[in-house]
Amino acid sequence: MKRSILLFALFFLIPFKGLILIAQNNSSSDSVQEINLTNKKPPIHSGDIKRSLERKIVYAYISNDFLTVNFTSTTPNATITISNKLTGEIEYTEVCNAESTTIDLSTFVEENNNTYTINISTSSWERSGIFTY
Repeated sequence: MKRSILLFALFFLIPFKGLILIAQNNSSSDSVQEINLTNKKPPIHSGDIKRSLERKIVYAYISNDFLTVNFTSTTPNATITISNKLTGEIEYTEVCNAESTTIDLSTFVEENNNTYTINISTSSWERSGIFTY
């Protein structure tokens, strides 16, 4: 019986406590800014107008100097482009075929508080958003 209790604590309670500690550490003073990505290439429907909620297929957010892009499923060859909104100059581009990628903004941003546009696209969809860094 003692062995069962010990195994239960080892496999269920200790990892759960670890998740609580991770959540507490992530809720520190570091702020996370989610980038609102809008649909630039709406799907084409034949026949009747379809009225349904748009499925969110990609998320982007900034935490400190890092911009993270998460896809809800494996996306083949998504192109990520970041450009300066004022000048239109492309600051960063990447072709990503993973479910997540992280971009270090400090490697190409020279001044703070500039506004940037992020475009994420594949052959079948395109999302765009604006952020300040």
